[in-house]
Amino acid sequence: MFSTTLKLTLLFGLILSGTFSYAGVIVEFRMDATDVGGNVLDFLTVDQDFNLNVYTRDVRDSARGGVFAAYMDVTYDPSTFQIAGPVKFGDLYGNGKRQDLTTTGILNDIGAFSSGLPGQSPFAPIGIGEHLVFSVPLKAIQAGEFAFIGSAAMTLGLDVLVFGENAPTRPEEIDFNSNANARSLARDVNPGAVAYSAFSGSVVAVPEPSSFVLLAIATVGLGLHFRRK
Repeated sequence: MFSTTLKLTLLFGLILSGTFSYAGVIVEFRMDATDVGGNVLDFLTVDQDFNLNVYTRDVRDSARGGVFAAYMDVTYDPSTFQIAGPVKFGDLYGNGKRQDLTTTGILNDIGAFSSGLPGQSPFAPIGIGEHLVFSVPLKAIQAGEFAFIGSAAMTLGLDVLVFGENAPTRPEEIDFNSNANARSLARDVNPGAVAYSAFSGSVVAVPEPSSFVLLAIATVGLGLHFRRK
């Protein structure tokens, strides 16, 4: 009986036809953070729950393009973030879903391959636009600098493949840490907030609300005490 990895490898060889050569990057991955309502976040605070979303897109100029298979590793600092729920996969990536979260600090061998556009075969090109691959619920648990770093999955057969080619996309043709089409996110604007960019930023602990109240009272008192007549 074939293993899952071997079956996927054979399937890729059967359903993708044609071999083409491209210079430079042809597949990009991008990350962002959203709240539980799906709103893109400019800032994160300690103890905040959010989703780390990973998107991919085929940057070739091809009407029949699209990323067929998207697998990767993502490393993060487990002292700053912790997994807060089950991984969810994008609507177009419902087949071959993989995830290994047993080691803290790495989203290992995570990804899936195409389940197709609604009403179409999973082997029909999904287009070269950006598509959500997966979302991981996380919680910020500690202040400090952080980075989410994407890289190629190390397990045999968990590759990145594009429609129209029957061989895995080479590492030099993949940008796992792209900011393409990302919002320009502010950094270090509001005290007590995490300035979140696609891949790195900083977490600052939120001061207790009472600190601001006491400071305001002290300021008013000093102002009255030293007021000139």
